[in-house]
Amino acid sequence: MVNLNQAIVLLIIVTIAAGQACTTANPGCSACVNATSTLCTGCHAGFGFDPFLKNCTACPALFYSDTTSATDFCIACTSVNTACGGCLSTTGACNNCKAGHFWNSATPACQVCPLNQWSLGGAIATATSCSSCTSAACLSC
Repeated sequence: MVNLNQAIVLLIIVTIAAGQACTTANPGCSACVNATSTLCTGCHAGFGFDPFLKNCTACPALFYSDTTSATDFCIACTSVNTACGGCLSTTGACNNCKAGHFWNSATPACQVCPLNQWSLGGAIATATSCSSCTSAACLSC
């Protein structure tokens, strides 16, 4: 026979397990319809919310979601900086510049190369300057 204390502990364990149904089925969920539902009502940063399917999916390349409990689709990185070739999925911070652009740490942003200069772009740690078009690698500027 189960005593009252054992029944309370068992009820707590069952409630916790049921409450994990949503986040187990949808790891991007930050909130669910209720404790037993697998439908999301909000997402963690880095995940976009689909209000029709009520689920969370990881933001694809060039998109981000910086809000915990996000209730919208992922946002394009280029909405923050059009020269950005990639961003962190959880903050939108640019981490890659498009070709023809370099990372200017003073602004901080990707910026277009000056006239008669070029860049392959790339990760902000390496795309820190542009090269002169007199370089053998440049076909046209």
